[in-house]
Amino acid sequence: MESANGVGVVRVDTTAVFLDVFGDRTEFSTFEEFSELFVRFEKKSRYIFRVKNSSSVEAENRRRKDKIDAAIKYSGLVLCCVNCGDASKTLKRVQEG
Repeated sequence: MESANGVGVVRVDTTAVFLDVFGDRTEFSTFEEFSELFVRFEKKSRYIFRVKNSSSVEAENRRRKDKIDAAIKYSGLVLCCVNCGDASKTLKRVQEG
């Protein structure tokens, strides 16, 4: 597969690592609860993610009558791999962190 600029794109499937860390969990009481597992996933998979797009609960609650618990932190969150799947570039950062 090639990207728009002609450079080859390699897709990496981290499903097995994700399931090993998260199991069948799909809901969390707090963002911290999710975040702890996600950090474990980053270390185990050797991929680091950053926030690409987010909507805070605080901002969302200003628009809503029925409030979301502030412990959730985000009403929407999109994460993306910092190196487009190049584990060799991210491993050093994970080991240092």
